[in-house]
Amino acid sequence: MNKKVICAYQYLSRTETNLKGFNGNGIKIWYAVNKEKHFLEDESFETLDTLTAIIVAINFGNDEAFSYETEELKNLCEASNIEVIDEVYQSLNTANNATYVGKGKLTEIKQISSSLNVDLVIFNDELSPAQLKNIKKYLDDTVEVFDR
Repeated sequence: MNKKVICAYQYLSRTETNLKGFNGNGIKIWYAVNKEKHFLEDESFETLDTLTAIIVAINFGNDEAFSYETEELKNLCEASNIEVIDEVYQSLNTANNATYVGKGKLTEIKQISSSLNVDLVIFNDELSPAQLKNIKKYLDDTVEVFDR
C-alpha cells in the first residue's frame, strides 16, 4: 500500500497536539488510499513517501506579511513530508476571480509542474470553488491542487 500525505492543517492550540492525527508540532496530517482518508499516528509519520510541490502565492503589497506567510507555508510542507521544489509568486492588487493568478502565471505553473513532474500545487490563500475548478481544469488534473 502506498501512503501519501495529501494535506496538513496547523492548529493554534498546542493542547490538542497529543490527540490522534497530530504529529506533535500542531499539524494534523492524513493520507489517502483509494480516496479513503486515514489519520496518521506519530510513529507512522516517518514512513510516508515524500511528495513534491510547487507553492503559489500573491504579494498584495505587504512584503513583510508575504514573506512570513510563504515561509510558514514552506515549513508546513516540510513538516508534512512535502518537498517544495519551486515557488511561483505574483504581485497583484487583487486575486484573479477566475484563476487566482493571471493566465500567464497559470501557464508558468503548468509548465513547471509538467517539467518537474510535481505531485502537488499548493496555493497560499483560500481559493473559491470556481477558482479551484478552473485551475484544476487548466492543469488537466495532472497534479493535485490545494489551497490554504
